[in-house]
Amino acid sequence: MERHEQRLTRRQVLGGVGAGLGAILLAACAQPQPTPQPPAPTPKPAEVKPAAPPPPPTPTPQPAAAKPVATAPPAPTQAPAPAQPAATKPPAAKGATQVRFSVWFDPNDQLVNEKIAEEFNKSQEKIQAIPEHWVGNYYQKLQTQLAGGVAPDIIYTQSWLWQPFMARGVIVELDALRQRDKWNQPWPDLELYNIQMKASGKTYVQPADVGTMVMFYAKDQFDKAGVKYPTDDWTYEEFVELSRKLTRTEGGTKYYGYQTWQWYNRMAPWMRMTGEMEWDSVYNPRKASWDQPGIISAWQFQVYDALNTFKVSPTPADMAGGANQIQSGNVAMKIEGPWMLYLMMGSQAKRVGGTPFDVVLMPKGKDGKRVHMGFVDGHYILKSSQNQDQAWEFLKYFGGEAGQKRVAEGGRQPNTPELNRKYWVETVQQKFNFKNADAFVKAFDTGVIHLVGEVTDAMLNAEAGLQAGIEAMVAGQKKATEVIPDVNKKIQKYLDDYWAKRK
Repeated sequence: MERHEQRLTRRQVLGGVGAGLGAILLAACAQPQPTPQPPAPTPKPAEVKPAAPPPPPTPTPQPAAAKPVATAPPAPTQAPAPAQPAATKPPAAKGATQVRFSVWFDPNDQLVNEKIAEEFNKSQEKIQAIPEHWVGNYYQKLQTQLAGGVAPDIIYTQSWLWQPFMARGVIVELDALRQRDKWNQPWPDLELYNIQMKASGKTYVQPADVGTMVMFYAKDQFDKAGVKYPTDDWTYEEFVELSRKLTRTEGGTKYYGYQTWQWYNRMAPWMRMTGEMEWDSVYNPRKASWDQPGIISAWQFQVYDALNTFKVSPTPADMAGGANQIQSGNVAMKIEGPWMLYLMMGSQAKRVGGTPFDVVLMPKGKDGKRVHMGFVDGHYILKSSQNQDQAWEFLKYFGGEAGQKRVAEGGRQPNTPELNRKYWVETVQQKFNFKNADAFVKAFDTGVIHLVGEVTDAMLNAEAGLQAGIEAMVAGQKKATEVIPDVNKKIQKYLDDYWAKRK
């Protein structure tokens, strides 16, 4: 299951990581969800496979000092590969030091990581890398192992979930190791990487793979409507016009022009495309500026008008059970990452025979600016590891060409734009039968992350009224002009109170 599709609990296990972090605190207040409605009938433009069940809730690790604790944001799904039997771990070579590393619960990731470990182990005799595939609730598994003092040497992490551990001093800083070995390949000098892999100018995480998000479009929807495909030079106005043109009803089936998101971590590109910023700093912000005209306008179309005024997008109720989504055959456009490729074409496609598609960059705003979401996930070494030097040697292998070639073959974007072009672009173009894979690579240049650090968007959802405001817009009860200025005040108060307590 794609790592960015998690619906996490609002309050989390506070991990005890070695001395000084204390005991585990459990709490289980669920993140609020929109009121369920009766599901819409499943469209019949093509034979549709049954939807996979949603992933289990996944708690986010937080240090004991951080209150209130909140969760990581949800994100798009990827259909998991068929489960494969786990490979039998080979016995360690005589005198070899074992290095254990966690692996995301996707079966594809299991196979890729086992292959990388196998090849690394064959390349030398002093270190044996042992992948630990954590099935199901990944972060709960991490919490349990940290609390029990049996955590691996290396932890795979999403880009916004390691900072609280860094603040508690339990993650190894990597700059001295980088300088000693002159190892800089996995860290392009791009803000997208710096803000997700570093804190206070210091490096703590090595990129393992990335996920940039672009606009997917279903070709058959454009063909049936007699509309030209979008190009990388399109504008925001053209995007809105296409959304409306492609929305229609034929033969009793509703076709939607666009499938919008109702989550803040998908809204950042729309909010920032006019040059306005909702924060004074994406990392640990102190000032909220959500009440700017361009930002309010973005929320108005994406979360209110698309669903209620123009009705160009299916509502959450319309999509119940996997219906009315771009991969099910009756939606024309959606912003997604590379994890969506499997659902569109190939053996795991949602529709029998797949959905012919391609992708384009995000549309340009009035000033020509465009923005893309870009997640950079990676590995960190725990200070509790007794084998830090050996763990570092394995990370260099994983982050280098040999390891990243395997990452690309498994379908994920490798960790640099250069390696994306070298190994990934042609591979996925052929495997999923689309042309513009380079758009994912170009998206690095304008890539952003919504928010990183101690304050998370889930805190804003639960404690500053953001989730309630979004639900009101989705339901058509309030417009963005009524919601966002009020939410901005609540977010600012939350930030003021939070940082005052952290002094």
